[in-house]
Amino acid sequence: MQKLLSRDINLRYLIDNFGLQRVRNSEFFQEWQENLPEVTDSEKQLLDRIQDIYSYFK
Repeated sequence: MQKLLSRDINLRYLIDNFGLQRVRNSEFFQEWQENLPEVTDSEKQLLDRIQDIYSYFK
């Protein structure tokens, strides 16, 4: 078994080696969607940037 350092793992590695894929099912991890605080504008901007980066690797 080969050990990997966290600095050597990125989104592309996870997609290629583990079949990581986007899931658009609204029921996926539903417990993460209940009783949550409102997302701030700065958090929304950060999430948009992360989504753009993710889309680049698709």
